[in-house]
Amino acid sequence: MGRRRSGPEWGKDALRDIGFSNIVQHRLRIVDGIGEENVDVYLFLTEQFARGSVTDNRLFQFVYRSFYMLDAAKSLTQNFKKKYFELMEAARGKVVDVRTIARTLFEIPNAKDQENLQFSFVTKLAHTVDYGNALYDSNVANYFGFRAPYSKSSGFDSRIKPLMDFYGDLAVCYKRILADGLLEDVMQLFRETYSAGVPEIKILDFIFYSAGRLRLSVEFPSTVTTTKAVIASPMDANC
Repeated sequence: MGRRRSGPEWGKDALRDIGFSNIVQHRLRIVDGIGEENVDVYLFLTEQFARGSVTDNRLFQFVYRSFYMLDAAKSLTQNFKKKYFELMEAARGKVVDVRTIARTLFEIPNAKDQENLQFSFVTKLAHTVDYGNALYDSNVANYFGFRAPYSKSSGFDSRIKPLMDFYGDLAVCYKRILADGLLEDVMQLFRETYSAGVPEIKILDFIFYSAGRLRLSVEFPSTVTTTKAVIASPMDANC
């Protein structure tokens, strides 16, 4: 047997040799758990964003905040939400700088006068602007065995580094899945069940989100051991 490690080394292509047999095995439950309404709302948001500026599109903002649970994050202020959609519009047609946007929003105090690291919401902004960007949330992180460190006292740089490391590995993993057709049968089941108009990255996100909710976990090689991921939900102020 090879030497065992305490967990994956995020930021170093830690998801290279993982397996997805449980995704294939439970594909019917996973796809069914996504729900037609969620797919329809996602497609509505993509259509609205494509139509033009969202800065003053109140319908888009209302549906988006509900779908991605911004309004469920009670500590977020109206100032934060206003700036969020301004940053989304400003990023239109550009390469989205997740780290810079996260820092800008981090500096906007929440209702408790605390700093906010809303990484999950930033990745959802990035995906809305460019469908090639992966999305991060607690269910996806749970499936892949990622544990985000929680600290109110540490600064922005130390708090975002592990998130960016995992997010980078996730993006590489998604590209590999698509290039190698590793989950094509499951993705096709999604298309046949819901819609062929959902971008590939979002189909993967739907699949892993649903798998995480079902408490399924990624299959790491035997040389890697992981603990069950327990992190703040997307609605929490420090995710």
